[in-house]
Order: sequence, then structure tokens, then C-alpha cells
Amino acid sequence: MIINWSLTSILFDAHIRNLDSLEYSIYWTFTISSFIELPADLLSIWGLEIIGRRWSAVVSLVAFSITMFVSTIIIDNVLWLTILAMLGRGFITYSINTAAQISLEVVPTELRGQGSALANVCAQASMFFAPQVVFSRTIDFRLPFVILGFGSGLAGIFALFLPETANTKLPDTIAETNELYELNGCCVVRKQSVELVNNQIEKPESV
Repeated sequence: MIINWSLTSILFDAHIRNLDSLEYSIYWTFTISSFIELPADLLSIWGLEIIGRRWSAVVSLVAFSITMFVSTIIIDNVLWLTILAMLGRGFITYSINTAAQISLEVVPTELRGQGSALANVCAQASMFFAPQVVFSRTIDFRLPFVILGFGSGLAGIFALFLPETANTKLPDTIAETNELYELNGCCVVRKQSVELVNNQIEKPESV
């Protein structure tokens, strides 16, 4: 969870800083990207409930990764590069909303204050690397887009291992958190099947 939120924070901050790489005025590109954040925020409210937390994170991160890699191919087409940058802004805004939600829900109640604070500190500290991502354009103009694409893909892989917390009782204790990961984590179908078999074995026969 901490790794996912830290990576998403770097991507979010580096992407907005990288808007300066576009040929158009930074004032216009920043203004348009700011307007895009509102529908992305509203869409995340719906998406987190409909498709769940985990898949919201995975889909938005993969979509952002695709826009960044495609940007490296059409780097000379200023108009389409800007359009993809705006689309990417929407995807990464959706993703960081998801990461913030998950970071609170996967931590048990008895550790939620300390756990969310630690995750937030790590995320804020990781953002120190965002300017370095943008500065890499001095080596190659495509490099920031490549780094953002790879980073987003890596974050999407980590998001697959997060448990699904939508429509689920949130854990109060560490034991309940372990159970949440066992039932709603990666390979959920296999783990739920094992749990069902164990419950049937332990269930006493009715008289």
C-alpha cells in the first residue's frame, strides 16, 4: 500500500511538472489540466463503488501508462501530445484518489492513525524525486514520458496485490487485516474456495 501510494504520488507530481515540456503556454496547459481534475474526481466516486478499489487503481494506472508510452511515439506531434497529456492528467488524478482511499481502508482501526500517517509521510517524501523525473528531459526529451510510463505500470502491478475493500467490513485488528488479505487479496477465487472448504470441514453436523 505504501509503495503504491508513493509511486502514484511521484507520478501525479511529476506529470503536472512535465506540462512545462509541452509547446503550448504553461498557463493554458495548467489551466486545462486543472479543469480535467474535477470530472476525474467525480468519476472516481462512482468508479470506486462500481468496479472497486483495486481494479480502479489498476485500470487507471495502466491507462496512464499507455498514454505516456504512446506520447513517446508521437512526440513530434504537438497537438496530440498535448491531448494525451490531458488524458493522462485525468487518469492519474483518478488513480491518486483511489490510492488515498485504499491507504485508509486496508489499515486496521487500531493502527489506522499511525499507518495512514506513515504512508502519507512516505508519499510526500517520494515526491522529492518528481523534479528529477522532469529534469531527465535534458538527456532525452522522451525520457520523462518513458519513466512515467514504467512507473505507472509498476504501480499497477503492485495494486493487483492490494485487497478489495469495497462493500467489505473494514478491519479493526491486525488479525482481521490478515483475513482481509487472505479473502480479498490476489488470487481471491482460489483463497475463497480454500476458506469455503475449511468452513465445511469445521462445521458440525446437525442432529
